[in-house]
Amino acid sequence: MSTPIADGSTAGKHTGLLLTARLTVSETALRMTLTAENRGTGGAYLRTRPMLYGVATRRPYSVLRDDGTLLLSYLPAPTPPNLNVLAPTPVYSRLVAPGERYEDSFEIAIPVEERHPYCPLEYPPGAQRVMAKSVLLVTEACTADSVGTPRPGPENQPELVYVWGDVRDELTIALEVAVPVLRRTDPGFYRF
Repeated sequence: MSTPIADGSTAGKHTGLLLTARLTVSETALRMTLTAENRGTGGAYLRTRPMLYGVATRRPYSVLRDDGTLLLSYLPAPTPPNLNVLAPTPVYSRLVAPGERYEDSFEIAIPVEERHPYCPLEYPPGAQRVMAKSVLLVTEACTADSVGTPRPGPENQPELVYVWGDVRDELTIALEVAVPVLRRTDPGFYRF
């Protein structure tokens, strides 16, 4: 099978970050390479590590939207309406200094499983293999001077911190590549 490749980019007007993505899809894996360049004059915190089943991971949350788009998200997952939590599951960020270039990547097995912090680890029987018509990557960055004091992230990853800034950019890249997805059919699965 040939490997579809899609490239995209987006720029933040407040943070000065230019985010680019390269997506490749094979019979066994979806792989995305990300590059963030800080072209601004101040530091920016970029969300890069969501918590999934108690671990800060490179893998973004993945949800198949009703319009057939596979959402890959580094944003905090919305709390399902039927769930009470004291604090949302954190997504950790890393500082990208002015003039700095940060590179990262992740790989997800094909078909892509839908995963976010409020769904069970066990995949339900009867999941349906479908084709997503496109992929949407979403993350955000905030200016370093709008965050106050960053809270430490996981002990084994000291470069990660938890921040929430008032001056931020949502960074979104749409890629027109069809991807196989294993659509969850469990009745309580929350799609956002």
